[in-house]
Amino acid sequence: MINNTYNSWAAAATLAPRRKNSFWPFFVAIVGVALAILALIYSGGFSAALKFLGVGASSQMEVTLTSADNWLGTGGPDYIIGGAASLQSTGVFTDFPGLPSDPDLTPSGVGLVAPIFNNSADEDPEGTPDSVYISPVLDLSVVAPLITSIVGIDFVPETTEISYAYRSAAAIDDLSNRDFLPLELATTDTSSMKVNTKMAAISQPAERYLQFKFVFGGILSSDVRSAVYAITVQYQDNAEKNGNDLTGEGTGTSGGSNVAQKNISLRYSEVNAPTAASITIISTDLNDPIVYLAEGVNLSERNSLSIETSLTAGAYALKVTALGMKDKIMPFVMIENQLDTQVNAGSFEAGASSSEAVSADLNGDNKVDLLDFTILLGQMR
Repeated sequence: MINNTYNSWAAAATLAPRRKNSFWPFFVAIVGVALAILALIYSGGFSAALKFLGVGASSQMEVTLTSADNWLGTGGPDYIIGGAASLQSTGVFTDFPGLPSDPDLTPSGVGLVAPIFNNSADEDPEGTPDSVYISPVLDLSVVAPLITSIVGIDFVPETTEISYAYRSAAAIDDLSNRDFLPLELATTDTSSMKVNTKMAAISQPAERYLQFKFVFGGILSSDVRSAVYAITVQYQDNAEKNGNDLTGEGTGTSGGSNVAQKNISLRYSEVNAPTAASITIISTDLNDPIVYLAEGVNLSERNSLSIETSLTAGAYALKVTALGMKDKIMPFVMIENQLDTQVNAGSFEAGASSSEAVSADLNGDNKVDLLDFTILLGQMR
């Protein structure tokens, strides 16, 4: 949910002058971090950590909604359960006039979701209800799934938009009590027919049962409408990681006991705000420094962004990169039992970006080294 109240910029915290009585403890900590970093560099640990936390791993599983029967919940693979989908001013079709053909023309792949209208709605657009689709329940078959990526295929003509969201629960009956979490999908490819392939590379713990929600917005009519052709969830069984914490808790801890859903409110000036930014949250965990990643996020025409993710208490940095814009790096501390944290980015400046560098590069020198993690360590003092 977007909060359009903008607070004045608060500068990111910087390292305090070193006191004599804290020199040796801090020096020992830095040496330890340096040795750990060197070990990771020479063992390839950083490369592994930066591959979107598991995308492409051998234990990868996936579920897909793609055909008309899938969208309606009336047929398809065994993982589609829970009864029919919810269709509010939307419909499921194998093809529709004015919309591009489904890219998947196999018998088991043809199907799309699109807004529908009647004559009175076209004559009175103010009285048209929102076009909302809620999927049937998807069974991920594992108790502790870790969602690594979500891929969607859609058609979004000018003046229209599609908002994606998802929710999960340990039991089907609990899904209706869960809020939908917004999902930012970045376009990775567009066909000659303007059909988009979009992806969100995330590392989000979820629960066994999953639902999607699409809201078709913008200026829609019987002549101009958007559509969704497919959506795929890639995930791993988090229990198989044997306590390897992917949520920012320190290396060597048996992760998960103190993990909680957090809301991070990123505040900024909408002047020069990028239309396609990369948002990264980085922890002090040297094994898995990237705990959140969203690509192609539109920050324009608003002054705040709400990020829902699961984190433990500790020091983090939120990094915003975009082409033609100087990187914004904001260290912050997540406090135990504090569910809401505000991070202030201030104003965006035009300039060179280090977005081509690795995402955990906090000081923009195109490498991940001792200086980057010193920034985070300094927040814990």
